[in-house]
Amino acid sequence: MNIGIVSIHSAHNYGSVLQAYALQEVLKKYSSKVDMINYRPHYLNCQYNLFSIRVYKRYKGFFNKILHFGWRIIMLPRRIEKYYKFEHFILNNMNLTKKYKSYEQLCNENFNYDLVVVGSDQVWNTDITEGFDKTYYLGFLNNNIKKASYAASIGKSSLDKQYESLYKKYINQLDCISLRERSNVKTLKFITEKNIHVSLDPTLLLEKKKWIEISNKSNLKIDNEKYIFVYILQENIEFVKIVNELSKKLNLKVYSISKKKRFNNEKIFPNAGPEDFLKLCNNSEFVVTNSFHGTVFSLIFEKRNCIIPHLHTGSRMIDLMNLVGLKNRIVENYKNLDVKNILKNINYNTVNQKLNTYRIESLKYIEGVIDEK
Repeated sequence: MNIGIVSIHSAHNYGSVLQAYALQEVLKKYSSKVDMINYRPHYLNCQYNLFSIRVYKRYKGFFNKILHFGWRIIMLPRRIEKYYKFEHFILNNMNLTKKYKSYEQLCNENFNYDLVVVGSDQVWNTDITEGFDKTYYLGFLNNNIKKASYAASIGKSSLDKQYESLYKKYINQLDCISLRERSNVKTLKFITEKNIHVSLDPTLLLEKKKWIEISNKSNLKIDNEKYIFVYILQENIEFVKIVNELSKKLNLKVYSISKKKRFNNEKIFPNAGPEDFLKLCNNSEFVVTNSFHGTVFSLIFEKRNCIIPHLHTGSRMIDLMNLVGLKNRIVENYKNLDVKNILKNINYNTVNQKLNTYRIESLKYIEGVIDEK
């Protein structure tokens, strides 16, 4: 069986590239030919280009644009290093097709796949895809090719009303539907009568030793260092207070993937690539994050953690922590921080037992998609 994957695989975002890689590796267990359809739309690609005028649109006022331009020039060496680390990972770890820049180019291609899978990550979040991109609903494929989603995420609690008719049309054209967040099942039940499965993010389907193997490719010299690993995606003063408090209580430095310093006793890694991200997490004593994939890898590497839900997309983090019985590790704000509880060790035997149950269910879904005629 020839299998194609459509995902947000080329964003220079740790979660995006690692989940896409993981889905590819899982599907390779069932097929000798698995391709990552190399769809790189301009609206995603331009965000990570070294030189892009579009990034300045978010800054209001000529003076702010000039300041940001100056900052980007100063940071250019770091940005170049990070850019090539991501591109190296993508080119060397993914089975890429030729590049497609638009939905129209995909429609004009005669794909020779038995099955195409879309997922995981926020492929159905119209904020990420800047509107309704039919590519991520496999609208470009002919009817002879089986179409399925795996752990697709809407990334928010409801569908955009303006695209409701498009959601209904294209999701109903899928042969099999799998979501990542249980909280989104009700949302889709309003537009389809098809069975909706809830599956684990593909990063959780690969064995821990595989991720350690990749992390060992990092050149960071941190093997004998003790620190709290912080991965922050959203500015949050409560987050800063919590990290500083935990750093003080644990008497540990803070190592963060960030462009600027926010915390006491902090060392930043602004040019970290995917392998560096994994090594920083794996080698840490403790993880604090408001990122979904930061949460995922804290569980994979069996770390004590403090999860601070993202203000806009926090439901997926909450769903995951509830799933593994660790909702007591979720802290909304500094006032609710129970340091004594958060510093306790986690019983990962119990966590892994629960994850294994959901792994089996997730793999059964994939096997069903592949075997079903």
